[in-house]
Amino acid sequence: MITIEAIVTVTPDGKAAIQLPPNIPPGRRKVVLAIDEQLIKEQPVVENDLAWDEFEHLIERCAVDTGIKDLAHQHDRYIHGVPKREAYL
Repeated sequence: MITIEAIVTVTPDGKAAIQLPPNIPPGRRKVVLAIDEQLIKEQPVVENDLAWDEFEHLIERCAVDTGIKDLAHQHDRYIHGVPKREAYL
C-alpha cells in the first residue's frame, strides 16, 4: 500500500481528477480517499524572482555530474551513438 497526499479539485457534479506519481504501475487499483472538509486557501502569487530562485535551487539539487563537458550539445552522440556534431561557437 502506498500513501499519497495530493490536492484535488472537486467539481459541483462531484467529479475529481488526481495526478498520480509515475512510480504507480498502470492498471486497475483500489483507492481509498480521506477528504479533509476544510477547503484549502489559495496560495498567494509567488514573486517572479523567488520562483526563479526556487527553480535554480531545484536544478542544482537534481544536477548530475557526468564528467562529460559537451553532453548537452552532443547528447545524440552519447545517447544514440551518432557521430559528433561540429562544435558551435
